[in-house]
Amino acid sequence: MIGCPDVFAFADAYPRFVAEVLGGEQGRADVPAPDQLDRLEPWSVPAEGGGTKVNGTAMAQMAYNVRWLLLEGVEGKEELVGTYRATMHIDLLPDFQGKGWGKQMIERFVGSVKDAVAQQGAGDPKLDYGKGIQIGVSGENTKVIPFYEKLQFRVYEGGEKEGNVWLVRDLS
Repeated sequence: MIGCPDVFAFADAYPRFVAEVLGGEQGRADVPAPDQLDRLEPWSVPAEGGGTKVNGTAMAQMAYNVRWLLLEGVEGKEELVGTYRATMHIDLLPDFQGKGWGKQMIERFVGSVKDAVAQQGAGDPKLDYGKGIQIGVSGENTKVIPFYEKLQFRVYEGGEKEGNVWLVRDLS
């Protein structure tokens, strides 16, 4: 699981990640800087033998441009992230699914978001989770939506425009 309590604070700190991690020798080897960062390439491209596959160039572009990664996109995305500023991503291997691990991870994340905002000190960058947490679920993985709904998430319209389902959870 990865996540942050405030996508805008994360975006402000992201250039340091690009410089220190992606700019390092191993980072450049793992994720070479894309040739251009002016226009986001399509997420899916034709695959050999038919169908589509994820476009590696688009993935690299998002790694180098946090705005494309988290803040911008289809109509409604800016409103979503402006209102629900915390975000997370969770992946569990099949052997660990259905055993309560996902629920525990999400509840701990919820607690950490509330704690991070409540415990900020004077002079710390301002953290604000807005109304709560937003996540995107791939259109190919909608089987997980009932799991999130059991944990107080609800569908937020608009994600279908990018082939996803957006879910939000209020923390107020």
